[in-house]
Amino acid sequence: LAYPKGQLQTSNLGDPMTYTTTAAAFGVGDEITGLVPMRGAVLGVFCLNRITVLSGTTSINWSLEAYSRSAGARHDSVQEVLGSAVFLDDRGLTSLQATQNFGDFEPSIFSREIRPLVDAYTHRIICSRVAKTKFQYRLYTDDGLRITAAFLTPNAAVTPSDVVFTTQRYLHQPTCVGYGDMPDGSDGMFFGTSDGFVMREDVGTSFDGQEIYGLLRLHFNHLKSPAIKKRYRKLDIELDSPSRIELSFRQRFDYADGEYATGESLPVESLGRGAAWDASQWDRFYWSLPSSTRVEANIDGVGRNMGLMVYHVSSFDEPFTLQGVLLQYTPLGIKR
Repeated sequence: LAYPKGQLQTSNLGDPMTYTTTAAAFGVGDEITGLVPMRGAVLGVFCLNRITVLSGTTSINWSLEAYSRSAGARHDSVQEVLGSAVFLDDRGLTSLQATQNFGDFEPSIFSREIRPLVDAYTHRIICSRVAKTKFQYRLYTDDGLRITAAFLTPNAAVTPSDVVFTTQRYLHQPTCVGYGDMPDGSDGMFFGTSDGFVMREDVGTSFDGQEIYGLLRLHFNHLKSPAIKKRYRKLDIELDSPSRIELSFRQRFDYADGEYATGESLPVESLGRGAAWDASQWDRFYWSLPSSTRVEANIDGVGRNMGLMVYHVSSFDEPFTLQGVLLQYTPLGIKR
């Protein structure tokens, strides 16, 4: 247990609800903001301005060692991910992971790509959680924003290239989170809101009956020829969607500098996916359709590079995955 003014209290050996004979108390010298079990039977004790690690099994061999006196963790931001501690401090989102030497750890800051966003919300974090089945670390802010870090590798050593970020905004402001296993074995991820609701995340197709808006803004792609002007002619979007959905997209050229007009917003419709016999549930797929669907649209625009925006809004569409984008274009020559 952690108490104010940096006091750490352990229970009796083998009796987690009693604090008498074999219990121990430690002073860490700073306000404790999180406790996380880590690899090697080590407990990470995170404070506002320092990090301490506790090892050992009894009062005979307890060892409390300072890891850092210059880095710490914000309140309610520390979570355990794949045996490593992930937390937020003034430097950004950090993973504290074990090295090959027993009991030793090294940090990895993986939020450099979104540093302005993290800096703006470092002192506005309300709570955090880990979505285990999706390998995600989620931060909730005081204005309803959720910052999600998705880990692309099962390895404990996290690097910036192993993490991608998205943001979501809720109509209700989360104030606390809870987790439990549901009777059917699925994850039950809940949060309480400032206006008195208890809501469950990652279920359903709407937000309490309201439409869910989604916007994906891809980077400006020069297709390995940054100096060549191109006339873009056709766009193919590959999807994995369980049902029929409608998307809208728009193209921007040459970093949207205005020299070439932005493409018009165009709607496209995707059919649901098919399935294989004995591999899917009845009434969960469409007959005579491919396992992945493709939507096609003719486009018209000129530029050295193109950035694509994909937009979707619905209160009833099932979750879908955008798997890839294929562009057809004709080279026009070098931009002079």
